[in-house]
Amino acid sequence: MSMKSQKPISMETHREMGRRIKKAEHAIHDVLDYSRNYYAGETDKLLRALKNLGLLKSRLEDVMFSDHPHLASSIGFAVYYGDLEGGDDDGNNASGDSRC
Repeated sequence: MSMKSQKPISMETHREMGRRIKKAEHAIHDVLDYSRNYYAGETDKLLRALKNLGLLKSRLEDVMFSDHPHLASSIGFAVYYGDLEGGDDDGNNASGDSRC
């Protein structure tokens, strides 16, 4: 029995997931900043959430580059690790070239 390959995830979906994950990370950091003075012993779950989001980003990035091998690494990296916008709207690098 062979496993069916999953349908590739579109770049727009990757960009949206990247934006949402980065927003969640920012929100968790904000809560940690405000709560450390008051609930220092109770922030472990938030720290674990950040760690898990980091693992998720890494796995999603691997999937993205597998599904879109033509994607320039600098643009792909920005989707999950760049600013909240996750790179430009066209998936192109500064020269307009989307090749690796």
